[in-house]
Amino acid sequence: MTTVTGKLIGAGSQRVEMQATLVDVTGAPAVGYAAAVPGELVRPVAITPSPDGDWAIDLTPNTAVESVAGDTLWAIQEGRAKNGTPILTYILVPATGTHWVGDLRVDLSDTVTGGGTVVYVPGPAGAPGAAGAEGPQGPPGETGPAGPQPPLGAAGDGPTVALRSDDPSTVDARTPLVHAVSHASGSSDPVTPGMIGADPAGAAAAAQAAAINAAADDTADQISAHTAAADPHGDRAYSNGITGPLAGRVLALENGVVYKTLNLADLASASTARSNLGLGGAATLNVGTTAGTVAAGDDSRMSNARTPTAHASTHASGGTDPVTPAAIGALTQTQGDARYLQQTGGVVTGTVTANVLSATTTAVGGGVTADTFDRWRVLANGTLEVGPGSGARDTNLRRSGANEWTTDDALVVSLMLRHLGATLGFYGAAAVSKPAVTGSRGGNAALASLLTALAQLGLITDSTTA
Repeated sequence: MTTVTGKLIGAGSQRVEMQATLVDVTGAPAVGYAAAVPGELVRPVAITPSPDGDWAIDLTPNTAVESVAGDTLWAIQEGRAKNGTPILTYILVPATGTHWVGDLRVDLSDTVTGGGTVVYVPGPAGAPGAAGAEGPQGPPGETGPAGPQPPLGAAGDGPTVALRSDDPSTVDARTPLVHAVSHASGSSDPVTPGMIGADPAGAAAAAQAAAINAAADDTADQISAHTAAADPHGDRAYSNGITGPLAGRVLALENGVVYKTLNLADLASASTARSNLGLGGAATLNVGTTAGTVAAGDDSRMSNARTPTAHASTHASGGTDPVTPAAIGALTQTQGDARYLQQTGGVVTGTVTANVLSATTTAVGGGVTADTFDRWRVLANGTLEVGPGSGARDTNLRRSGANEWTTDDALVVSLMLRHLGATLGFYGAAAVSKPAVTGSRGGNAALASLLTALAQLGLITDSTTA
């Protein structure tokens, strides 16, 4: 015997009608003779899949089967189409081993020619063909979204900020970097003495000599005038610009002359001086963050990025800055009462639809308040689960296929069970049409017909002998 395996993918695999039938190369049922047994192959072989869909069956290799129809194949039936047509796969069973049904598939022949019919069995895959010609270039893709924009910042904040167009560093009126060496004689940008109002080399010495000679002449003139003056000191000029007789100079000093060397310490009233200069009180305050100081221009407290003081009450209904439910995506109380069912009580009218994440997720359920488990649940795929409430739900009723209900548990009918379908099967037998019992009741023909009909329905196993 050779083992053939397969797997049914999908729910309700135990309800799928499965069997293996010996056929000729055109797909017609055939009778075979296996000399190795010895025996005859005259009936389909039932296949029973496991709950997860896996199935396996031992079949006589086709090379060991002799038939008046010539060469033979095995037809594997895996259920029926919606119109009732069997879904068949034709295979050629090898002499030994275990094989997946998909690896044994063959094509049927058109005619039967005894033992010489050719059956085409798929061979190994050929070498890959040459690559085809390159296709035309596709159309350009859509323009992608704009990239993120950097935040605005000031000069020197780093490479991850964008400089403001009105930043002081973007105008010419700014302090240049240290570059005096570039203006030296012989450098890339020299500055000449004439450009800055300076004397060329040697000119200062000549000017100094001329100034000394002029000062000497002036001194001689001053001495002559001093000697001849009636009040020698009346025409003397002081560095503070006060001239005239000595009494007048003393009076001028008493009336408010300010000396540079005292750095304004000799002012009669500093506050009055600040007012006269147009300076406010901030002129005498230090920069800081406490009372009695002034804030710097880059003080962090000047920005909007700071935690506000508690002000939730201003956003309440009737507050100075109320926030409405619509402004924050919320419903009013009236809208909520109209849209949602109250936690306790309430009435729902119209259709209720529960959309969940998957077909096996609970859509609705219920039970008694004291229960530790839901007594009943309806899953999104329509499966009804029922239990005692004190433990897990242990009974179900589910859809296993088109126009088909299935339960994985016992079904007890107390009153009447009426079957209205066209086919019926028991104990795992394939569903068949209502059988007709034929033959004479005076002999054994009617009995044999009845036994065959009951066996087809699966109600009995016909182990009688002729």
